[in-house]
Amino acid sequence: DGGEMEPVELTVSTPEREAPRPEYAAHEAVALQAAEEGIVLLKNEGGLLPLAEGAKLNLFGKSVWAFRCSATGAGKINPRYTVDLTEALRLDPGVTANEELLDFYRCLEDRVPDDALLEGARAFSELAIFVLTRTTGENVDNSTAPGEYSLSAEEEKLLGVLRERFPKLLVILNTGYPVAMGFVEKYKVDAVLYCGFGGMRGGEALLNVLLGRVSPCGRLPDTWVNDYAELPTAANFYDAHVSGRHLDGNAPQWLDTVYEEDIYLGYRYFSSFARPMAWPFGFGLSYTRFSLNAEQSGREIAVTVTNTGSRAGKEVVQLYLQRPETERDKVKIELIDFAKTRELAPGESETLRFSASDRQLRIYNEEESAWIVEAGEYKLLVGPSCADMREAGRIRV
Repeated sequence: DGGEMEPVELTVSTPEREAPRPEYAAHEAVALQAAEEGIVLLKNEGGLLPLAEGAKLNLFGKSVWAFRCSATGAGKINPRYTVDLTEALRLDPGVTANEELLDFYRCLEDRVPDDALLEGARAFSELAIFVLTRTTGENVDNSTAPGEYSLSAEEEKLLGVLRERFPKLLVILNTGYPVAMGFVEKYKVDAVLYCGFGGMRGGEALLNVLLGRVSPCGRLPDTWVNDYAELPTAANFYDAHVSGRHLDGNAPQWLDTVYEEDIYLGYRYFSSFARPMAWPFGFGLSYTRFSLNAEQSGREIAVTVTNTGSRAGKEVVQLYLQRPETERDKVKIELIDFAKTRELAPGESETLRFSASDRQLRIYNEEESAWIVEAGEYKLLVGPSCADMREAGRIRV
């Protein structure tokens, strides 16, 4: 990933692989559930996912072997054992991986296989799966360099070939941060699944979601865009690719960053100014469908969620506040609460309850150096993301 060192020969010996232990079964079940529920389904054209049990998988890209379960530095974990993607494929009887492709990508490069290997893969399955990975950690920020926030030339070439040769194309995002998503439209990607860094059982969790054993219920904690220039911080944040030099914590230079975006950061910027997004904050698809019915009682909002689809699943309800328009500068909407249902069977319902306090209504008044609640009418909005909301009630102050 750009780091260099002098060549050195090392002799390495490792202990026997740690096996799952019964006394830790409950803990590891939590780790698996957290990984499963953190996976976000971003696109699913034509209902490509979930795959059927017994699916045959053509996996492309160095990330098949460089699959990441954690970040670096303070984001690194040291579990007793790890089930990454290749390990999960080996252990799971519900899928069959193309072993020739797995062997090919031991090269740890995003190379395009030769025609014979591609033809064999097409005969094996009509689905191509491209796994995109990115490392991340403190001390060095990622830049707009190819292979960091945007795709590398090798990744672009491989995706282009996969789109030409396979009827179905799925991209799995094994990244610790958002990346530029313009390639989804460019290569007409059918489905996109963001698995992030899933921890010690991340590979198992990914296969469970792919095969529909678990319906995805994760939601984006960021706004994802098609191009870096669309971000409100792009004009002022230091970009090592443009300057030609990465600055880490040991660099002698100091950077003065102008926070010109002020309060308009993330979804607050995109919603306030109606800027284009690839996927909004709070977004995430499911294998089933839900209806929301909201009722207000004073400052209380009760949202009844009903599974109207054909599969079991969980829904996330988000509560946003829209403050009255006054002479004071403020964002258009602000998330003030959210909750996830239990797993609902088809036709089953659950009611989630929210409330809006004075603390959530207030804004900061710089002139008075104080938090204040302005007079006026406040709207309460509920929905599955910041870009898909409906009015649930109003509060007059």
